[in-house]
Amino acid sequence: MAKEGFKTAILYLLFFSIIFGSIQYFQEGIEITQEAMISISKEFSPTFFKKLENTLPIVLMITLILVSIVWFWIGKLISAIIVGFIGKIFSSIQKVNTPFKSLFIMALYSLTLPSIINVILLVTSGV
Repeated sequence: MAKEGFKTAILYLLFFSIIFGSIQYFQEGIEITQEAMISISKEFSPTFFKKLENTLPIVLMITLILVSIVWFWIGKLISAIIVGFIGKIFSSIQKVNTPFKSLFIMALYSLTLPSIINVILLVTSGV
């Protein structure tokens, strides 16, 4: 995995984030959109709300999904950096000279299974 390169690992993480980031936050996005529509209907006049009623939920959902994908991606990058530093510490203790870049790439790929399990648990539990 480390030999596949940094760009490949980042593209993999982006693709992974698009799929699982949108799945993870989809239910939450529906709830936020519903709450926003209720709040907007109370704050604005009925004629103004009628104009927004069809397009606003779609815009809100797309925005929330895009934000969640970026949030998921950034979270996994930070996690990979932390795991990479831990790997660097352990490789130094064992006197193995593994470059941080390789450890970081392996950390990105190693986050796949825990992320999938986390998304499955969140979706099935409804949290």
